Amino acid sequence: MSRIDTEKLLARVDLVTLAEHFGAELKRNGRDWRGVCPIHAGADNESSFRVTDDGRWNCFTHCNTGGNAIALVKAAENVDFLGAVKYLAEYTHISLADIGMTPEAVVALEQRKQRTDVLDLAARYFAE
Repeated sequence: MSRIDTEKLLARVDLVTLAEHFGAELKRNGRDWRGVCPIHAGADNESSFRVTDDGRWNCFTHCNTGGNAIALVKAAENVDFLGAVKYLAEYTHISLADIGMTPEAVVALEQRKQRTDVLDLAARYFAE
């Protein structure tokens, strides 16, 4: 199975611009950017959202999560990994083939997600 070159994709993303695309109003605060989290906008007015220059983000209140641009798209758009990669490829104007996203890779990822979904369902069932 071919692998998706997420590093190539992430290198094309300006995380500050992406966060602002989702509605964050960020201001420079030392080395970082701070503002209200775009994922739960309206839930609070605190500067709980931080973007670092190394391409990582964190939300310290409602989301209590963080990650790279893929994680931000997953959270903001409520999509899975594959959906986030497709979103960012379109957002950065890079072809899916350029990052190794062949039809075979898409099928393999979809099959993996189906297996994971089944395992999650079984885990919830047996946990009850």
